[in-house]
Amino acid sequence: MSAKNKILITACLVGLGCFIPSAAKADTVTFIGAGPNSANGVYTTPYQLQVSSINGGATINVVCDDYTDEVHGGEAPWTASLETVANISGALFAGQTNAQMEYEEAAYLYNDFLMNPTAANSAADNFAIWDLFDSAVGTNAVAGEQTALNNANIWYTAGASGLNFSQFIIITPTNWSNDPNRPQEYIYYQPTPEPGTLMMFGSGLIGLGGLLRRKLMSKA
Repeated sequence: MSAKNKILITACLVGLGCFIPSAAKADTVTFIGAGPNSANGVYTTPYQLQVSSINGGATINVVCDDYTDEVHGGEAPWTASLETVANISGALFAGQTNAQMEYEEAAYLYNDFLMNPTAANSAADNFAIWDLFDSAVGTNAVAGEQTALNNANIWYTAGASGLNFSQFIIITPTNWSNDPNRPQEYIYYQPTPEPGTLMMFGSGLIGLGGLLRRKLMSKA
């Protein structure tokens, strides 16, 4: 394969990688902060992270699904695995009974908040997510939590339709075992690009490829 063809193929692969959600890979995560929503003395979604392979490391909003562990501003970045709700094998709570159902219901609850991002929904949906994975949180910790849980269960029982679970990325701290300083686990929603967006991007890559080819030929 010629050098110019290698360059073109590499450019295409790198470009497409910007649009395809990563799964089952390691990344560096930096906790930026949380707020403005809170309830019962703790912050509720959104939390802010920077993940090296998501949006070029830009700050993203996520939901926390791990009530027990803690994070704080200024702490050192940590390593995390990235998987989707469609494949939870490496997720923090994957070993729990009904874990797949719990993560799918967590995706439903997070989507509910994203559709109506009020402070009340932030508290109800986030505490409902925490209760899915840790029953000690309690199903009536905040107003609306039990209703949110009931709605998620009804949705799941009816077939868990309407969501693409590959769009919900689980960000799980790795190599922490039972360390009491382990960071929390988070879920990020990353929509899949529309076909038109991918087509426009592909056209741009083709144009870039032609430009690179002309430059390479002019130098030959």
